[in-house]
Amino acid sequence: MQAALRTAVAVIVASSALLMVGSLFPWTVWDSGYGTVTAYGWEAGGWSTLLLGLLALAPAIRIARSSARVGWPIGAMCMFAVALFVSGNHIATVPSRGAFTVGVGVWLCLAGSIIGAMASLFVWRSLSDRGVSLATAPDA
Repeated sequence: MQAALRTAVAVIVASSALLMVGSLFPWTVWDSGYGTVTAYGWEAGGWSTLLLGLLALAPAIRIARSSARVGWPIGAMCMFAVALFVSGNHIATVPSRGAFTVGVGVWLCLAGSIIGAMASLFVWRSLSDRGVSLATAPDA
């Protein structure tokens, strides 16, 4: 496996980890006059991004084990795209006025989704350029 491809797979794994960690951090913070109320990712829909982060690891492991097909990075890219939609939707639905703010966890999920999707796209293009198809095993 090429060094650039190995690095891209490592970025996919790191993005999955970032997505999973962001799923557990605060997603919404409400600063009332009497104190701060925090909704963590698990309570605010982050369970789906945690699951997507775990599911995005499976294609990365298959690619790293040199059994790469072009379908694996496409699958990882789809997982990151759905996580991007979930975190972006949460950012869009938090009221912009008042005492509500978007927490750090959802921003970590958004960053992990974007970086992971871009790395998956790079792996897909790299495998496609080497002639690896959806149905045949790669040449060793």
